[in-house]
Amino acid sequence: MANRFIRLFPALFLMILAGVLASIASPLASIALANEVKRLALDCTYNSTLDLEKAKTSATSGSVSILLELTDDALISAKTNKNGFCDAKRGFVSDIEVNFFCSWSLGETNIAELYTVSRVSGALETRFYVNDKAGLIHYGQCRIGAPLF
Repeated sequence: MANRFIRLFPALFLMILAGVLASIASPLASIALANEVKRLALDCTYNSTLDLEKAKTSATSGSVSILLELTDDALISAKTNKNGFCDAKRGFVSDIEVNFFCSWSLGETNIAELYTVSRVSGALETRFYVNDKAGLIHYGQCRIGAPLF
C-alpha cells in the first residue's frame, strides 16, 4: 500500500517527508547548539588570601591564566599556566560555576588546587591543598581573555 502511494503521488510524498524531516531537524539543531563546545580563555588576578591554619585573611597579588573547553553541562578540558595536571573528569559545570582540580607532586609532597570560577560574576576561588590538607584559599577575579598567538 505504501509503495503504491509513493508511486502514485511522488510529489505529495516528498512534501510530507520534507515536513516531517523539518519538524525533527529544528529541535535537533537547538540541542546541538546547546551542547556546542566553547573554548574560553580567562585572565584571572588574585586580591586576597585566607590562611586556614591562622584563620587570617590578607591582601595578596598574583595571576593565573585558565583555558577551558566546555559545553553547557560538561567540562571537557581545563588548563592553567601553573604546574600540574588538570583533571576535567573531577570537575563540573553548572549554570552558576565551573569547578576543576589540578595536581602535581614535589618529591613526597602532593599538591592540589581546586579552582571555582563564577559564570555570573567572574569571581575566582582557588583552594590550595598540601598532602590532602587545605592550607590557603586565594580569592580573585577573572575576565575573558584571548590567546595572543
